[in-house]
Amino acid sequence: MTFVIDTNCLIFMLGLSEAKKNSSIEKFLLHLEEEKRFADTLVAPKLIWYEFGQVLMKKTRFENLKSHQVNLAYEQFLKFSITTVDFTVGEYHEIFNLCGPLSYYDASYFFLAKKLSAQLVTNDRQLFTIAGDLAYQ
Repeated sequence: MTFVIDTNCLIFMLGLSEAKKNSSIEKFLLHLEEEKRFADTLVAPKLIWYEFGQVLMKKTRFENLKSHQVNLAYEQFLKFSITTVDFTVGEYHEIFNLCGPLSYYDASYFFLAKKLSAQLVTNDRQLFTIAGDLAYQ
């Protein structure tokens, strides 16, 4: 099965978020652990690297995240073996048209889930709601 995972979810899964517990993400983590389903395909737009780096930078500057914690976060990120996808110029335009109330970044995750007919795993309430049936429940 293919899952599109967003940065918000990844940060939560790595224990770097103070966000409220989310039952769908906890269920997803159990799915990965219990089933040993790392054979599942985890996919994200290439921008996940930039968003992830930005979150770590902010946590380093404002929340006192230490360099060894940053290194550990990258190591854990790599263990998920997330396949990153880039878009064509035409797809970037389609993403723009999907935005509505979403940020361009969030719309790119939604677009990718639609394109791949994949489940979208997110900790973002607005994205979760807009994704509808594509949102991992």
